[in-house]
Amino acid sequence: MARITTASLAAAFLVAHPGRQFHPREVAESILTANSAHFAQKKRDYEAKNPGRSVLYQLEREIYALRDSIERQDPRVIVESEDGIRFSALYSEDVGSAATPTAPSNTVKELKEAAANEIGSAEDLLERDLYPNLQEFLLDVEAVVSMRISESKSSNRRGRHGNMWLHPDVVGMYVPDLNWVDTVRECANLFPTRKARLISVEVKLRLSANDIRESFFQTVSNSQWANRSYLAATEVIGNETWRELEMLCALHGVGYIKLDPEDPRSGRILIPARERDEVDWASVNRIAAENADFRNFLKAVLNYLKTGEVTDARWERH
Repeated sequence: MARITTASLAAAFLVAHPGRQFHPREVAESILTANSAHFAQKKRDYEAKNPGRSVLYQLEREIYALRDSIERQDPRVIVESEDGIRFSALYSEDVGSAATPTAPSNTVKELKEAAANEIGSAEDLLERDLYPNLQEFLLDVEAVVSMRISESKSSNRRGRHGNMWLHPDVVGMYVPDLNWVDTVRECANLFPTRKARLISVEVKLRLSANDIRESFFQTVSNSQWANRSYLAATEVIGNETWRELEMLCALHGVGYIKLDPEDPRSGRILIPARERDEVDWASVNRIAAENADFRNFLKAVLNYLKTGEVTDARWERH
């Protein structure tokens, strides 16, 4: 009898839902719900080591990493990589035609068209229009409270280009107890284990072959001080750009957030960030020395560490 693995469960789920596309998180949610007994020990072990976090986060990362293995489980399973990883399965009758390069099936064609058209045109948007969208996504979906960092709040004492690529667009803090009941939060506060997990995000309207490397290394420059760093955009234009993004993210541990300009909650972390155990405090000090917004962010983090309170869920400045 074949051994049951995460890859085999994911492939079986896809085959049971032919013609539909799923993001890694959707696959993870579905197999976790349908196979709770199989994942019970994994859930206990993960959540014991990561209080306040769900094993779903880890399983989503595994689904993403196992995509090639999942595709090999069954000839009907396909993985699309244009503008984000998506899993799907062909109907059985389409398998033969899909295997012939000169005659791709209608199902494959339709899936690619759906991927290309998933997000409407963002021509009328400006990059700054995406900051509130990102902050709402982080708060509602990831339990991250965040602040916008404005370059206008920085000193210019280092000269015209002295602060180039220094400022992240949005910084935040993961708050596992954000939605806990008061009694549980009070109990947790009595244990000396509170530790802020900081994130940093560079925002771009879209990523193309012309600017992918510049945008990425801007993210590396201004965001890798954090426990998790991300590059966020509404779309990645072209398969080559997506492959470049995947390669760079894997190499540097940066994640990618796809923003939905119409509905923040429909945003997705398509490439999970690699978690760093420690914050690079020397880099934090460099930003704080130059930027007043960033100093206010650190004061809010310090207040949370001392009191367990987040006075304003979005940390908006008034």
